[in-house]
Amino acid sequence: MTPSIVQIALSFGLIVGTMVQCICHISGGHINPAVTAGMLVAGKISVLRALLYIVMQCAGGIAGAAVLKSVTPEGLNSSLGQTMLHEKVTPVQGTGVEFLITFVLVFTVFSVCDSNRLDVKGSAPLAIGLSITACHLWAVSVLLLSFCCTSVLFSYRNFIKLTNCIIASVCLFFKIYKHDHSFFMSLLLKFLKRYHHDHSFYTVDGIVADFSYDL
Repeated sequence: MTPSIVQIALSFGLIVGTMVQCICHISGGHINPAVTAGMLVAGKISVLRALLYIVMQCAGGIAGAAVLKSVTPEGLNSSLGQTMLHEKVTPVQGTGVEFLITFVLVFTVFSVCDSNRLDVKGSAPLAIGLSITACHLWAVSVLLLSFCCTSVLFSYRNFIKLTNCIIASVCLFFKIYKHDHSFFMSLLLKFLKRYHHDHSFYTVDGIVADFSYDL
């Protein structure tokens, strides 16, 4: 049975929110290279720390893709979450959509974890996870992605919407490279965007760390 877009989006967003809650006391909840790049540009972490985080994020993505491939029957894995643009969506449009949803994620992280805000209530990790769910629902169901089911039919299928670094990992295992430049370009554009926040950061709802420290 092919999971619906809602099922995929909810599982992805809730998993990310759960992981942020679990590891926030270790690294500040860095799972996505886009978030790490934003923190680097904003001066919250050092270049060395950012590079180490991104290397480990990609290594984790590779390990996750390997596990996913090993537990998925050959006849069912299809492109196994590889991102492909709809035939009517141009690469420029795809890059724009990916940039927007990446912006929403990074903007949410910076917003809910700003210690200068006294109006933030509830769970910051949950807010981050729900932002990913919302972006997934919009990008997949409306504009961006089509997952190849057979050589004739296209359907919106996926086991989980992988983050930018895991997209690269799936490419490594399945040798599928189509349209990935859209996603890496959006990551570069996001890296170049400057965020202006106070240096005291990440103190909301258990997300712990003051990124003024250095390695």
